[in-house]
Amino acid sequence: MPNPLSRMRPNANLVISADVLNDRPQLAALMLACISAWAHLESYLIGAVVDWIGEDAEEAVYALVNARSSKAQKELILERCRKVLAADQLEILEAIIEASDATAKSRNRLAHWVPAICPELPDHILLCDPKASWRIG
Repeated sequence: MPNPLSRMRPNANLVISADVLNDRPQLAALMLACISAWAHLESYLIGAVVDWIGEDAEEAVYALVNARSSKAQKELILERCRKVLAADQLEILEAIIEASDATAKSRNRLAHWVPAICPELPDHILLCDPKASWRIG
């Protein structure tokens, strides 16, 4: 479970640079595995939607891939699937989307927050909110 650095090491030294993941290759590999798994899940979901909606598949894939946010993607998926799925199928799809929402915040931090290291915590990679990381680096 993530903890604020100030709680773990109030006076810690932080290192933020493009090379910090080289200092923690095993942890960096785990981060990449999480991001990769998410991309595969999105791909499978798009594939399922294509199977469900049939004829308009190419247009739907283009719209889904080019949606500006995951929220927009989900809205497009639900909009398209409401037209073709039975109520029980739609309920399953909504449950899948809800489950993905539960993990999206953690995934987004891995993908979009700024990685850092702390020499006092050699087995950790820190993630800095990009809204604040400019103050540190």
